[in-house]
Amino acid sequence: MVATLATIGVLGNLAPDVSNLSAGSWQQAPAYAQAAISNAEVAKFARAAYKIERERQALYALAKPIYGGVVPANFCGTGNVPSALAAPCQAFLVNSDRHIRESGLPAPRFYEIYNRQQSDPDLQARVNKELQLCQQQGACR
Repeated sequence: MVATLATIGVLGNLAPDVSNLSAGSWQQAPAYAQAAISNAEVAKFARAAYKIERERQALYALAKPIYGGVVPANFCGTGNVPSALAAPCQAFLVNSDRHIRESGLPAPRFYEIYNRQQSDPDLQARVNKELQLCQQQGACR
């Protein structure tokens, strides 16, 4: 799983949409512009990302035969979701949002870490180390 997260990214092309957060919740969120990412935040991020990635992989496996083996990027967000995938896509988005909230990270901070780890090899190594650790301890479940 760690290699998958590092290779395809945590959320692939099915990132949960946080646009439905109220304006107030965004305005109340602290500013994180290039703030240092603590080890505790890395741990929270890794646990939530692991749960989201497991569900994303299951959804992708469900979608693959429906799309004839070639699953379009962000198929849950296209507005043209096959009826057989409508409920699973909605469940994935709801569950992803829940995993992020349960992580204790505000959604904007989760996405900042997600984006930064894609271009920061040191942060990516920290995330991967935390993923390995939480898998070994069974804490990612």
